[in-house]
Amino acid sequence: MPSYLSLQMMLCEMNRTLRPPHKSIIPLFSSVPVFSVFCNRIMKNCVVHFVSKIKNGRHKAIIEAPFNAETWEIAQALQRGGYIRAAAIDDNTIRVLTKPFAIQDIKLLSKSSRPLYTDIPKYCNFIDQTLLWTPEGIFWDYEARKKRLGGEVILRIR
Repeated sequence: MPSYLSLQMMLCEMNRTLRPPHKSIIPLFSSVPVFSVFCNRIMKNCVVHFVSKIKNGRHKAIIEAPFNAETWEIAQALQRGGYIRAAAIDDNTIRVLTKPFAIQDIKLLSKSSRPLYTDIPKYCNFIDQTLLWTPEGIFWDYEARKKRLGGEVILRIR
């Protein structure tokens, strides 16, 4: 049986190309009983890493983070929301050109140990905006309300 570290490294490599990875990889590792939970945690850890990079470097001009399909979608959503100027992929890294002082606070709401789900968002808070992971992709709360979608709440940004 492969070690925990080798599985984690292999999953991070596969996670760059497959989304969601657990649906197409489970037959390869059917002997591992906790594979889907493990893979979900790897995916969340990449998102946690990206959000902490943005939180700690929000006053810098350029932020670099490892490339991942989920983090790339979050970067595009942040660009749509006007919180960053641009995002580009360069040699398996995401480079984010930030707007100084556009992000006052960013908080990860859904964690691997405690995912937070919502139906169609019912209220509109003009101070905080939340990012939702829906079956159709990653949307802001006002976009999900227009499309009448619910999903997992990823983060809150102010």
